[in-house]
Amino acid sequence: MIEKIEETSMMKNYVVLLFTIILFLIVPSFAKASEIEVESNSLELLTEEEINILQEDVGLTLEEIKTRSPEFLRSLIEEGAKKKFITSDIITVTDGISNNKFNTIQPMYTDPQGDLKGSIQMEGEAYEVKSDKSGYKKFRIVGRWKWISTPVVTLTDAFAIGVADSAGFILPVSNNQVVQHRHEYWTGAGGWQLRDNGNHPDDFSTNGGVGCFINLRQGQLNLHNGYMEQYVYTKKSSGDATIKFEYGHQTLALSSIGFDKNGVFSVSVTTGVKKGNIAANLSW
Repeated sequence: MIEKIEETSMMKNYVVLLFTIILFLIVPSFAKASEIEVESNSLELLTEEEINILQEDVGLTLEEIKTRSPEFLRSLIEEGAKKKFITSDIITVTDGISNNKFNTIQPMYTDPQGDLKGSIQMEGEAYEVKSDKSGYKKFRIVGRWKWISTPVVTLTDAFAIGVADSAGFILPVSNNQVVQHRHEYWTGAGGWQLRDNGNHPDDFSTNGGVGCFINLRQGQLNLHNGYMEQYVYTKKSSGDATIKFEYGHQTLALSSIGFDKNGVFSVSVTTGVKKGNIAANLSW
């Protein structure tokens, strides 16, 4: 089942976010370093014993170890994690003034309909970890995103992880809030800076779905990336679930040019959301 999120905010125009949210995840121990994708070689920062454990016990390849932070990798070792899947792909979303005759962007940057296309690298991964609740299995789900192109429209975007109701995932809750969660948004122009973060999702669904909003910053070129992770529990001893990782990008469109109800000649702009996603199957 897919839950739609619609959020409106002034200052950044109307934020209309429609994205699929049936998810799970929760994090007991978080790395202090950012989980944005960095190019540092973790193989040089880990011991030979740690690398062996990550390969033999966790199930990561050398390339997967290399592109993840040592803090994140060590947390997998501490949790007794077993890799269930890692998947990645580049998604494309409409970005700019879309589908109208008023688009004056140079033709080389448009498709035949006049849409600007934005590209985002998406990655999703899941691990089974040692459970701290008797009779329950526990999973750690991590979703990452990174802009490849420079976003033209910098309003409020959203990221979500979701799974079907039938998976039977349960979110951990404390004091009326979903916990064991983490999301971060970083920008890199002038040096990497943490722009937003949270230990609770901005929205969630009772079946295990979680999501967060991303207030894109202007003037950062294509240096926008972030991640979200969540732990979830299930009482099912075995099962299968399709996990979806989805990015929703807010766009602008010129709806009309003409006289308004007060007789003033004006331009009307509307907002909308374009989504892209990747998915993988989780079996246990």
